[in-house]
Amino acid sequence: MKHDLKAGILALIVALLLGPVASAADPEDLQDLQKDVRQLKSEMIRLKRDLEADRLAAAEQARRLDERLERMTRALEKLADISVNRSTSQKITSVAPPSMGTLKLVNDLNVEAQVTIGGSTYTVPAHGTAVVRNMTAGAFSYDVTAVGFGQATHRTTLGSNETLTLTIY
Repeated sequence: MKHDLKAGILALIVALLLGPVASAADPEDLQDLQKDVRQLKSEMIRLKRDLEADRLAAAEQARRLDERLERMTRALEKLADISVNRSTSQKITSVAPPSMGTLKLVNDLNVEAQVTIGGSTYTVPAHGTAVVRNMTAGAFSYDVTAVGFGQATHRTTLGSNETLTLTIY
């Protein structure tokens, strides 16, 4: 925008200077006008180069910002994967006491789900997993609730030292 204004002003000056050329009888005045025109031409050429350099610099800056955004996105995705994998693997590999067991709650839904067991509610994120350790082995009932799916009650049995997977679908 700054360059367009300068170019417009230069064009106006050239027009104003060339107007009297036809009536200029003095060769010295004519030489001065020609010198001014050459200077204006040089300035216009320099402005065009500056404008192109600014355009290239802006394009390069946009490219670098896109690359930085892509790297940050990949890093965040890796962090999310590491966090989920660490918490899941640590919870699954722990050994429960002999009369206890472990529940692995796997949510295959596109929405968050709540599983209530013995008065305790566990939230399982959409397409996520939650682990409940040290559950007393034996028969128990549980309620599953998810937005858009309502509520369902189920009954199952957890064995001693068992890891039982309950899939919500």
